[in-house]
Amino acid sequence: SRESVAQEKCRLLRAVRALEMRDCFLGQFGRNEWTANGKTHVEPGYLEDSTVPEGSRCPTFAAVVLAVDNDRWRGVPFMLRAG
Repeated sequence: SRESVAQEKCRLLRAVRALEMRDCFLGQFGRNEWTANGKTHVEPGYLEDSTVPEGSRCPTFAAVVLAVDNDRWRGVPFMLRAG
């Protein structure tokens, strides 16, 4: 039923361990240049954007590893990333 699915979702979310900084990776995209089929492609870095304050340390990429403390998922890393 819809209620039992909702209950299981809540149980799963309660079993997710709280994140610590050692579980996280933060970064900022830099300039990238590559050549494909003899053509060079350039992608500017975040700090090269004129609307970004000089020296900004704002993360543009993040990744975390979630751990679930239950019998089914213990020991299985859930990796999430964005950016």
